[in-house]
Amino acid sequence: MLIRTEQGRPKSPIHLIWGGIAIAGIALVGLLKNHLELLPACVFKKATGIACLTCGATRSVTALSDFRLADSFLFNPLAMLFLVGLIAFSFLVGFGLIFGRRLEIRMTARESWIIRSTVIGAVVANWIYLISHLA
Repeated sequence: MLIRTEQGRPKSPIHLIWGGIAIAGIALVGLLKNHLELLPACVFKKATGIACLTCGATRSVTALSDFRLADSFLFNPLAMLFLVGLIAFSFLVGFGLIFGRRLEIRMTARESWIIRSTVIGAVVANWIYLISHLA
């Protein structure tokens, strides 16, 4: 795998938009945290008694809005890591736009397969964690 910066602006500023949406969503949940009990309960968990893939994500984002990173991680590790990673990547793209450098990541087909497999494994591990902790 090759990770480097190279001259030139990022090819697409779309990641800035996603990071902005993530920050705005976290801020909105923080503003509305006293009214979150009005949201409907998880239909999947109500029907099956098993936590779904996103169970705890609202509580995770609420904790994230208060900068309680450990609590956010405990409520839904993957949701917290995804949002923090998305925001961090957006900052990288923003710096690239400002300084005229872009992040270039090149990988072989095998490395790409390993990363995809790791992501799938992380989703499964997160779901097992949620089932065991939110049951």
